[in-house]
Amino acid sequence: MCNFICYFVEFCSFFCHKGGRGLSKSRTGNPLQNTRHHLIPSSRIFLCLKNSMMYRNTKVVRRDFHEAWHTIFGNMTPIEVAEFIVRLSPVGYFKKVIMEAHLWNFTYLVDLQTFEQQYSFEDLRDTKKVAWQKLFANKEWFWVVVEIIESWSPSGYFTRVELTAKDSGNNHVYTLSL
Repeated sequence: MCNFICYFVEFCSFFCHKGGRGLSKSRTGNPLQNTRHHLIPSSRIFLCLKNSMMYRNTKVVRRDFHEAWHTIFGNMTPIEVAEFIVRLSPVGYFKKVIMEAHLWNFTYLVDLQTFEQQYSFEDLRDTKKVAWQKLFANKEWFWVVVEIIESWSPSGYFTRVELTAKDSGNNHVYTLSL
């Protein structure tokens, strides 16, 4: 568990870091080349914990998908991504959204049983729309959130999820409880 020293080191590394990370971040590589995507962005992990979770925090993805992900979501965590997508969906699409995630000793909770749309897909820049199409094609909002929970998050990260949505008369329900 991190103590004061660990937080201080992380603070210093954030403000005093110079130079690269050893891996090329060049976007000129082959789009079909496989890259390692950090499910929890490495910039969001305390320095003293990076090595302890590295083995379960990466997913191998094609470079073009990796770049599309970061074009849309930057360095958001999986629960932030899921909430962003819920808020991007049309008003009233999701009827119930409860998501709980745990990372180390922190708990993150999103409870949106009644909410208003905060973002509009139409307001996204064209580059983000193209990236969205690459990642999710024509999937419904509900299935995009489920994909984030099941495929773009470390195992055990989401500990409770209750999603209910209604689209064109179809009811969708997803429940996860660990």
